[in-house]
Amino acid sequence: YHFKQQIDTDSINYSRFLVHMQFFLQRLQEGELDGARDSFLLVQVIKAYPDAYRCALLIRDYVKAQLDITLGGNELLWLTVHLVRIAGLDA
Repeated sequence: YHFKQQIDTDSINYSRFLVHMQFFLQRLQEGELDGARDSFLLVQVIKAYPDAYRCALLIRDYVKAQLDITLGGNELLWLTVHLVRIAGLDA
């Protein structure tokens, strides 16, 4: 929705995104989310892919509103990386 394009649900990148989400939900259930705020790599990804990061922030805000859980920097980093891949922004 955010990228206003159709996502190829048969792609390897989409499959990787789903695996990431499964592990995210597992970490969420086990209370093992990383609370780190910033990292050098996250800053670089934000600079390179600001639109994907904005989408990740929307997801972060949704998770916070629905579950009262704050996503840390590492979760935002990997979520952004997967969004870049499934949206084809790395091409």
